Amino acid sequence: MKKISLLVGAGLAGFTLMVVACSSPTPPQAPVAHIPTNRAPNRSSTPPPVTMAPIPNPPPPVAPEAAPPAPNYTPKSQRAEAMPDPNDRCNAKSLQYLVGHVRTEIPVPLYPSSRRVICSSCVVSDDYVPDRQTIIFSASSGLITAVKCG
Repeated sequence: MKKISLLVGAGLAGFTLMVVACSSPTPPQAPVAHIPTNRAPNRSSTPPPVTMAPIPNPPPPVAPEAAPPAPNYTPKSQRAEAMPDPNDRCNAKSLQYLVGHVRTEIPVPLYPSSRRVICSSCVVSDDYVPDRQTIIFSASSGLITAVKCG
């Protein structure tokens, strides 16, 4: 520590200025561990270049799917629409595929009151309801023999 005295002006009070310089000794360097490598020592200050795998080419663009062809439009006045069969008011034709199948393959109806399933030797009423499907099966084999209205 050094002491410096200053006198400011003639006959004025003196000031003492103290300048303190503090420096700590440098800490000792930690020993650097030597890590062996398979490379020759790098004497330049630049790091080795980084190599990257090549970027694969993108897949080729896929051609857009072609739109389905437009349906052939025929004006209603020129269409030959199938006229509903007046004898098939109950839509029995849609169940004709059941003939020859086992009666357990009969689908459950949406409206049970519009269908009856009877055996060929069973006693049934003779009432005729044109909008009701009647499915007849053989009592001995269980195979459907007929599908009709009534």
